[in-house]
Amino acid sequence: MFTRVNEFGFLEAPYRKVVHEKHGKDIISKATDEIVYLSADDEQKHYVTHAEVVDDNDRITQERIATRYKGDFWKPKKKKQNM
Repeated sequence: MFTRVNEFGFLEAPYRKVVHEKHGKDIISKATDEIVYLSADDEQKHYVTHAEVVDDNDRITQERIATRYKGDFWKPKKKKQNM
């Protein structure tokens, strides 16, 4: 996947959407196959992490992962992730 140029001439980067499914007491965070393209401005509104956090089943198994939100880096619990 590669970036694309939007109608205003700005680059948009591709991200996989993350869903959180409740299974009993557990919440399973999983990267979907849905690709969302975000510009840098739009990216500020989402919790974004790198692609290496998913396992072979597209699940996020780590409890805390490096995340970018509103330009800052931190390690929230995985249920905050949405991209």
